[in-house]
Amino acid sequence: MCAISVVIPVYNGENYLAEAIDSILGQSFTDFELIVINDGSTDATVAILENYKDPRLKVVHNDGNKGIVYSLNKGLDLCQGKYIARMDADDIALPQRFQVQYDFMEANPDVGICGSAIQTFSDVAATRTCLKYPVSDLGVRAMSFLRSPFAHPTVILRKAVLDKVHLRYPIDFKVEDYAFWVEILKYTKGHNIPKVLLHYRVVNKSLTTNLFCNQSIFYQDTVIIQRNLFTQYDFVVDAEVGLTYARFSHSPVVHYSLTKDEQISLGKMITDLLKKVSEKDKSLSYQLQTEWSKLCFAYFFKKRKLPSDRILCQLYRRGICTYLKQFITHNS
Repeated sequence: MCAISVVIPVYNGENYLAEAIDSILGQSFTDFELIVINDGSTDATVAILENYKDPRLKVVHNDGNKGIVYSLNKGLDLCQGKYIARMDADDIALPQRFQVQYDFMEANPDVGICGSAIQTFSDVAATRTCLKYPVSDLGVRAMSFLRSPFAHPTVILRKAVLDKVHLRYPIDFKVEDYAFWVEILKYTKGHNIPKVLLHYRVVNKSLTTNLFCNQSIFYQDTVIIQRNLFTQYDFVVDAEVGLTYARFSHSPVVHYSLTKDEQISLGKMITDLLKKVSEKDKSLSYQLQTEWSKLCFAYFFKKRKLPSDRILCQLYRRGICTYLKQFITHNS
């Protein structure tokens, strides 16, 4: 048994696979196994994998192309480590990643899932962007009402939590990571380390990019995930309003314009949902208002117009105050 099992699914990853594997094998923390699931690749992926002689590397070949969810769950079933770390076949883990995450998980036994900040990069552009995710468990839970609170390839999981209730990636979702996080957070706490531990490669042919291009599939999954989350707080949302909310909650990354009627229905939904959440967890309700206010400010500031709905106006004003406080703190 090792400390960490690392799972990398790969399909036709010849361009970047070696760089990703090298970043794992070069970790300062060495007590791990690296499980690569080759999902029926037809390029040079197999040849690249055969070049490695490191005993920590274990290669498993699917019988044809089964898809990422199948490959991920197969990897989870094979893991022997106390912790399970995710990694993609085109990203680069920084050398201290495992040491930092291992130390945190050992010091915080109540946390079952931990991610980190990422720095995006591209082969075709020099621009690099640091993306930070909510640090505390409360922040993670609040963000899960909007979108995925973790960068998937940065995540490390406590295997005992998954085994206790036999959690696996849901096979019915294309947005499998978001659905998986919402389910895991029913049983454990979440956290994100606020420092960059992974360089995230932005590739046009990536699964995430394809999902955003095929927005009907993306939103269909998102609506179901969010509605399932809302039911934990005894809140049921109408399908049409749920779709409006799903689009709005992803507006920072997906272009979407709210009509006046959609703003009114969205404002009422947020008001009713806040009441339900407050009945069970007032701290989460307050954090939710903060997240929604930041989202409102970002959305309407970008549109160069004020919200039509009273509730959204209140959130917008609060968002301005939140932004100014953060700006002053950052520059003081």
